[in-house]
Amino acid sequence: MFFAIYFIYISTISFNQYNSSSKFIADFPIVVIRADGTISPSDVPIEINQNIYTIQRSFSFNELYIHKNNIIFDPNNHALESANQTYRMGYSPGYFELSHTTNTTIKNLFLTKNCNLKILNSSYCTIINSEFPTITIQNSNHITLQENPYTIPDMPAFIEPLGSEIELYYSTQCTIENNQISTLKLVRSHQNTILKNNIIGETLLLLFENSCSNLLFGNTLDCDAQKLISMTGQTTKNLFVANTFRYFAHYEPTFNHAGSNYNGTDTNYDGIGDTPHIIDLNNQDFYPLIAPVDIHQENPPNLLP
Repeated sequence: MFFAIYFIYISTISFNQYNSSSKFIADFPIVVIRADGTISPSDVPIEINQNIYTIQRSFSFNELYIHKNNIIFDPNNHALESANQTYRMGYSPGYFELSHTTNTTIKNLFLTKNCNLKILNSSYCTIINSEFPTITIQNSNHITLQENPYTIPDMPAFIEPLGSEIELYYSTQCTIENNQISTLKLVRSHQNTILKNNIIGETLLLLFENSCSNLLFGNTLDCDAQKLISMTGQTTKNLFVANTFRYFAHYEPTFNHAGSNYNGTDTNYDGIGDTPHIIDLNNQDFYPLIAPVDIHQENPPNLLP
């Protein structure tokens, strides 16, 4: 009886939502900032002041593309929402995409949960002080993600992510610093620097596939799973320095990689293990933390080849 009532309730909600045109018709279905700096359509509420593009009010869209180099895109904390609904059957997420751009900065961006951020074939771009559920960086280099928090609300608690999902594909020399992350995935991505992030989730936090010579410094990884890191393929020479690993259950420092604990000593009581922590045959943390320390004023070592 309970399940029958629940099914009717859910069906009623879904019917009402699918038949509510105000939720699925975008203010501007496709928005483009062209390479020459002009905007399509022309009535999108974006003000241009030299190289600064500022959003004047919140609006919804299905796809938004930036192709202009050397600009600052500042939504000024106005929410940008895709009219697509990722959590409803039959709908795909909206996209906010930087494509073939150089030296473009996005700041104060707030993307709702049904919109993904993409950076494709771009270089020297920065995303700062922004919130987004997912970002994909592909075929790009020198991309910086910095100081991006995560407080996107309005999702059922049992599926609510605890940070942004960040994915790098075929990308190099990117910097990911001081972000709130739920999952970090690197595929054929090399010489990236990942530092001082809070990476928190319920399952795998780091997934590396055929990715080499990446530096992970001063990150905190919180997880309630036994396996925090997955490394597959030709994943070698990744350096883990002064990272903290801990579990939700008791929040005591642990160094569990693929189910094996760090058993080293700290004879001088400086909070750093005396011997490297072996993650696998080709990857290790040279300075494993025995206890959390304040690293926010320190700089990562220059260890990449």
